[in-house]
Amino acid sequence: MKRRSKKSHALGIIAAGASAVLALAGCSSASTASSTSTSTSKAASPPAHVTISFWASAAGMTHLVNEFNKTHPNITVQIGAVPSGQAKYEKIQSAVQAGTGPDLALVEYEEVPTLAIAGVLDNVTSQVAKYKSEFRPAAWQQASFLGQQYGLPHDIGPMVMYYNAALFKKAGIPVPQTWAQFASEAATLKQKTGAAMGSYLNYGLFIAGVCAQNGAHWFGISHNSWQVAINSSSCKKVLNYWTGLTTKGYAVFNNGFNEGYWGDLDAGKIATYIVGAWGYRGLEGNLKLTAGDWRVAPVPQWNLAKPVNSNIGGSLIAVMKGAKHLQADLEFANWLTTNSTALALTYKYSGFYPAAVDGANLSGYSTPDPFFGGQKVGSVYAQAASEVSNNWQWGPVMTTLNVNFQDELPGSITAGSANGMLNTIQGQTISEMKTSGFSVSNG
Repeated sequence: MKRRSKKSHALGIIAAGASAVLALAGCSSASTASSTSTSTSKAASPPAHVTISFWASAAGMTHLVNEFNKTHPNITVQIGAVPSGQAKYEKIQSAVQAGTGPDLALVEYEEVPTLAIAGVLDNVTSQVAKYKSEFRPAAWQQASFLGQQYGLPHDIGPMVMYYNAALFKKAGIPVPQTWAQFASEAATLKQKTGAAMGSYLNYGLFIAGVCAQNGAHWFGISHNSWQVAINSSSCKKVLNYWTGLTTKGYAVFNNGFNEGYWGDLDAGKIATYIVGAWGYRGLEGNLKLTAGDWRVAPVPQWNLAKPVNSNIGGSLIAVMKGAKHLQADLEFANWLTTNSTALALTYKYSGFYPAAVDGANLSGYSTPDPFFGGQKVGSVYAQAASEVSNNWQWGPVMTTLNVNFQDELPGSITAGSANGMLNTIQGQTISEMKTSGFSVSNG
């Protein structure tokens, strides 16, 4: 097969998205049409017993795999440990392209476009269509790229606000329902307790989540070209809001998820934690002094009359190119993401919030939680999940984009404005995408 230039390949990816055929892999992999026909053939006549491989770095997965293997004698799932972060995806991509990859892997939504374009993922749109109604629409959309489905949604991260109720009581402030209230009450909280109201997390998914809640769209595709709008007015408004809180001492700038950060939360130095619903496991596992003081509430809104939410995190069980036993792969993926026993084990061992609609009904979410002062947290999570928009599109250079935010955010706080940073990152992103051969313009 003749190798196409990077630019023509990238343009082909965009242009083919509206049709049933999408050439994702260049010379190293087949077209979507042949992949689909091959997958259908593989699914038609499964052998009596098959062994499939599944790569995941998430906590608790071994327990789920063991349970599946006990209850499904015709399928053996072998779980492979992989590193976390970008090293995980580099290992997956190298293995798949070498023909030694897994059948399935736990993949974060933000990586779907990159891996799909690289030819790492298998298009299973027709094979998984029957499962669509079992999942939340926003999660189903995130497990796809250009209208083609690459697996089944596993978990989502609808934003919520965890807050220290004891600190709020000490300051005499109510739970804020809007971001304007959050800021005004931050001043009172600081004056009366010395605590910061929140955290400006130097974490790509947090930045994406808070911008998306205000209607920002970093990436889009139109007329066979990527549209980039990282420096939109919507995103500038949000990040200038957090910059202002931080420069006043009302928010703490931190990478999050480290010993010092957990210590500040537990010492009453920070009153809230804005994160995906899954964040409760980090709180319960790391905070001891303030256990019982915390509660969960809906994330504040920019417009209370029109509540909108977004995800911080989430992942799918993705089918890899070259998977040999598609029927068994999807049986396991469906069990892992929707089966009541699997969801209960996920709740017990990892804290992922399920992408499946039925996940909201887990008994753990409706049981009084001692860490949260006996609060039943499930209704807050379910409301948050129902408000997540399903029109967010990740881009093909998320690793670089996240690094650029990490590098530029500290300077924006010193400058007292996020505008320059966002303009710089907008330019960096477009340049990176053009260098990689994509057709791209300002959104």
